[in-house]
Amino acid sequence: MARRDRDRTGNLPPQLTSFIGRRREVAEVKRLQSAARLVTLTGMGGVGKTRLALHVAQQARRAFPDGVWLVQLDRLRDESLLAHAVAEALHLPEQPGKPPAEVLADYLRGRRSLLVLDNCEHLADAAADLVNRLLRAVADLRVLATSREPLDVPGETALAVQPLPTPEPDRPLRPAEALRFDAVSLFAERARAVVDDFELTEANQAAVAQICHLLEGLPLAIELAVARLPVLAPEQIRDRLVNRLGLLTRGSRTAPARQQTLRACIDWSYELCGQTEQVLWARLSVFAREFDLDAAEQVCAGGKVAAEELVDAVSSLIGKSVLVREEQDATVRYRMLETLREYGAERLAECAEEDQIARRHRDYYTTLALRAEAAWTGPQQLHWARVLTRDHANLQAALEHCLREPTDTAAAQELGARLWFFWVACGFLREGRYYLDRALARGGTGREHRWALWAGAFLAGSHNDLDVADALAEQCHAEASASNDQQLRTYAAETQGMILALRGEPGRAVDRMRQCLTYYRGLDETDAGLLRTLPMLGVILVMSGDLDAALALAPECRELCERLGERWQLSYVDYFVGLSLRGKNEPARAVAHLRAAIETKHRFHDVVGLVMCIEPLAGAHADLGEGARTAQLLGAVQQLRHMFGLPASESEFHSGEHQRIDREVRRLLAADQYEQAFRRGQAMGLDEIVAYARAGSQARRHPEPIPEPRTADALTPRETQVAELVGQGLKNRDIATRLVIATRTAESHVQNIMTKLGFVNRAQLAAWITARNASDRRGKMPS
Repeated sequence: MARRDRDRTGNLPPQLTSFIGRRREVAEVKRLQSAARLVTLTGMGGVGKTRLALHVAQQARRAFPDGVWLVQLDRLRDESLLAHAVAEALHLPEQPGKPPAEVLADYLRGRRSLLVLDNCEHLADAAADLVNRLLRAVADLRVLATSREPLDVPGETALAVQPLPTPEPDRPLRPAEALRFDAVSLFAERARAVVDDFELTEANQAAVAQICHLLEGLPLAIELAVARLPVLAPEQIRDRLVNRLGLLTRGSRTAPARQQTLRACIDWSYELCGQTEQVLWARLSVFAREFDLDAAEQVCAGGKVAAEELVDAVSSLIGKSVLVREEQDATVRYRMLETLREYGAERLAECAEEDQIARRHRDYYTTLALRAEAAWTGPQQLHWARVLTRDHANLQAALEHCLREPTDTAAAQELGARLWFFWVACGFLREGRYYLDRALARGGTGREHRWALWAGAFLAGSHNDLDVADALAEQCHAEASASNDQQLRTYAAETQGMILALRGEPGRAVDRMRQCLTYYRGLDETDAGLLRTLPMLGVILVMSGDLDAALALAPECRELCERLGERWQLSYVDYFVGLSLRGKNEPARAVAHLRAAIETKHRFHDVVGLVMCIEPLAGAHADLGEGARTAQLLGAVQQLRHMFGLPASESEFHSGEHQRIDREVRRLLAADQYEQAFRRGQAMGLDEIVAYARAGSQARRHPEPIPEPRTADALTPRETQVAELVGQGLKNRDIATRLVIATRTAESHVQNIMTKLGFVNRAQLAAWITARNASDRRGKMPS
């Protein structure tokens, strides 16, 4: 070889636009390169693999004095020409009779070089073979590849390139704060190139943040959105992203054809899939957000996707960066970026399978809801609350499908009604009413309709919409009586009793509840209605002033709940016991029971129950003379009502109690002290409110100890890593950035950790981590 060839330092092109963010990814690639001779950057199309590879390669030039070479493979279609293409990029002349791979090996041998192979996915087998041969033949060669799936070469290290971090769409930020997110920074930087005077301002930052969130931090999609700025304002772009594949169609003329539109980019990924993978991609688009393997098998297997092929096809779609794999509660779940899901939905509509797959999806989640309802009164209650919350988006999708189809009225009514406990216990009361109102507006007959009438009445009553609740309960009672449906007739009577109590007729309500109990106690098996009616009767007895009768009822309620392993209704037992003790002038004991109820309700995310419990807790603190704490809790109650759209109770009992508490706290505090404390309560978030409500004061602890958290052995290695970062004070988005995972994944990890360890807020977890680390240094773990 001529001496001048040895002096060449590569062919990296100059970058015409600035490289934005990715500091952690750049550092990670460099770290991996120091240990592995082949590093492959994987990820979906448009995520920024090429820009990251080129940036790292540019910075690594000094480490490779014999050349950093870029080989762009996106236009190459013939695998047999791969070695020729690499040789051509290195400006090596052909040597007749000698295979190009040998020419390459001969040239590179003895040189410290970096070979950047860009876009290997469509030539994966040939690329893997060539890279393997070169690495074996050339000791000092390093390879940095980009591909939508790993090359599977021995010694390869793959790094999945994630979309850029984006702000939460509804979080108010100043422009300087928004620009700390790489996605927003990329938007602003590219925007200045197409609109000279573009600036991120207080007026447009929310729309820009929402665009970045809707586009899921995908750099290509963001750049395509920016290209619309000459004719559309950020707010208009945001509003038109309902059809992102249609809007994002104008990229740089100098970019590869597959990156000039978002659709072309995804077409490229789709064409790389086999037929089974393509069909599965389309079918999986029926899932909203996340799903697990069982759901995929039940909904998507059959026909062109044989059941025995599905697991391998899912694995292949993960490898091709179409699906993202996440681990939650020791269960692997999958999700598809919304852009890919929208594309898959179009393909599903084209192959005329849309209705069939949507029906399977509906049936799967209806069955899941029925299983959850059947298990709701047992020891797996919190587990099922987590399962349904995790699949919340899929339950919504199933309901929307039912409500679109004229023949699915009964299915919509059954699914909406059978989730009654989920809507109330897990904090989705308004949403449950929304779906049940729509389902009931379509009329109907039969048991599904009666279930929907009762659930609609129960939810409306829980929401203090008493006229609507009364009308629905009356209709349910009439239809159940006509059909000799004793269960739903009793359910309706039970709800009517609740309505009577809230309307100031506790005496009639007690009679109605006792009649319902006679029916429930006469059944061979425990009905969920018994678990609703007993605590509800306790509350109504307090409202009627019969505190001794309420306290006498408590042991039966508690024994039933504990025998079944039920926790949610047990929190209502603690609630009415707390009310009773406060009425008997025992505020310290009342505080203990109300705190126990608050802890459980927070675990379920029962926001209605939290409001019910925190207000009398404030009253108990007023009874203890703790004015500032009382005022702050009253502010917190108002904040919860505002946050979750909960109206104040129309009940004379509750409104009278509120007025008495307000008068007492104003007696304890000066006006300015009251206002300051009240505003502090209004400024708190949900977790802060619960932590404050459960914080120490003069009140003694609950007589029944709260279960101690388990040891760190309960955590997976990843969860331990996340817990340590929580202990360092990092927020979810910071943890996601640090670990190069999605913010949603970080949130899920934190929630799982707190559930496993028995904590209800991050402050408890952080304190426990600090104590654990201190104990580790002393050679002892905390219990």
